Amino acid sequence: IPKAIEELEFRLPHPDCADGATCVPAGACPENTKCIDICLASNIIEVGVDIDRLGLMTIVGQPKTTAQYIQVSGRVGRNPRTPGLVITIYGASKPRDRSHYERFQTYHQQLYAQVEPTSVTPFAEPVLKRALHAAAISWMRQLDPTLEPNPFPEKAFSEAVALLRARAELVDKEELSVFDHWAHERSREWANGERTSWAATTFFDGDPKQGLMRPAGDLPDPRNKNVTWDTPMSMRSVDAECQLGVTLAYIDEKNEEAQA
Repeated sequence: IPKAIEELEFRLPHPDCADGATCVPAGACPENTKCIDICLASNIIEVGVDIDRLGLMTIVGQPKTTAQYIQVSGRVGRNPRTPGLVITIYGASKPRDRSHYERFQTYHQQLYAQVEPTSVTPFAEPVLKRALHAAAISWMRQLDPTLEPNPFPEKAFSEAVALLRARAELVDKEELSVFDHWAHERSREWANGERTSWAATTFFDGDPKQGLMRPAGDLPDPRNKNVTWDTPMSMRSVDAECQLGVTLAYIDEKNEEAQA
C-alpha cells in the first residue's frame, strides 16, 4: 500500500515542485519519513528530473510527440543496479492511441527515426516580430529590477539589442537587416508615448493603465493611447494565432423589431 504520494506538475508553485523532486530520491528505508512511493506528474517530468530511485513509470496515453515520449520514458532506470520498467496505458476510444497500440513493436524498433524535426529557426522574422522585445526586456529587468518603462530606457534597450544582434550575426549575417528593422521599430514605438507600467490592460480589465506588453492573443484595451505589444508567455512556440471577433453584420433587423 503506498504510504506517501506526491504531485509534480506545472500548476503547483515552484517551491513545492522543488521540494517534491528533492524528496523522491530519499532511501527506501521504512524509517525515512520523506520516502515517496508514488509521484503523480504532468509532462513537467520531461526535462530536468534526474532521480536514480525512479524505477517504474506508467504513461497514461501516448504523448504528443515521439521526442517527448523518449524524454519522459527516459526518466526511469537510471540506476544500473535497479533497471526501469515503463508501462503505457492506451485509451481504446482514442484513434491515435489505438494506432500506436497496433504498431507498438514496429514503432519502438524505429523509435529514433520517428523523432519530429524542429521547425523554429533562430532569429527568423516571425520570431523577431513576436519575441525580440520580450527577450530584450527580460535581459534589462534582470540587470536592473528597479527599471521602469517610463521614460524610455534607451541606453539599456540599446545594450540589450546589441547583445541579441551579436548572437543573430553568428546565426545568419544576411538576416541582420531584418533584425535591425524590428529593433528600430520597437525602439520607436516604445519612445512614442508614456508607459506607466510594464503590463498593459486588455479589453476585459477594469483598471485602464498605459502599459507596454500584454499576453499574446488578448485583445488590447481600446482606451490605451499607445501601441501595446503581443508578448508570448512561452518562447518555445512562435506560431501565429488567430483572434475571434463578434460581428453584428448578420443580425436580421426586421426580426429584432418584431421581437421588440
